[in-house]
Amino acid sequence: MAWPGASSRSIGSILSLHLSAAFDEFLGSAKSVRLLKQSSWMTGTRICIIGASYGAGAELALRLLKEGRAVSGVGRNKKKMLGFDRLAKSKFGQSIQWHEIDLKDKELLAPVLEGIEIVVDCADPHYSPSIVGNLSSTVRKYVLLGSARAFSLVPDRRAEDCRVAERAVRESGVTWTVLHPTVIYGGE
Repeated sequence: MAWPGASSRSIGSILSLHLSAAFDEFLGSAKSVRLLKQSSWMTGTRICIIGASYGAGAELALRLLKEGRAVSGVGRNKKKMLGFDRLAKSKFGQSIQWHEIDLKDKELLAPVLEGIEIVVDCADPHYSPSIVGNLSSTVRKYVLLGSARAFSLVPDRRAEDCRVAERAVRESGVTWTVLHPTVIYGGE
């Protein structure tokens, strides 16, 4: 899916709507989003947002918290995580379960993903193959915030990282979705 330009907040909203549709699919019915919002459709489902302390990942986490959902998040910047906690607690009285991990350290991620059912990957695409390699058997859905850059014909390391990330997700064996925004603006 590509957008001509989107803010971190709108990408977070789009990811949240995508999760609503994904749960509709998991429930095996054609319920409307309205009915899903009235029900407890996410009760018990464990979601982990990789890159939750900044940008689209943080916006998605805030939106899910606003809806009363339990979320765990992976981030590497303690200062941003503390800032997120202050904001989330002041707005919603709760925050997410944080895991401070530098994704360069692959071994630290596997225990965090144990028991997780949905992974939303908002991290740099360079890390996606290693994230996919650490998925537990409980993961049913993988959502990758990719980039339209993956379609570039110009030789570019970042575009190749996007293509490699998407290939890893497609070959993961779990149900997946890749979103392709063209530009994400906002943030710091």
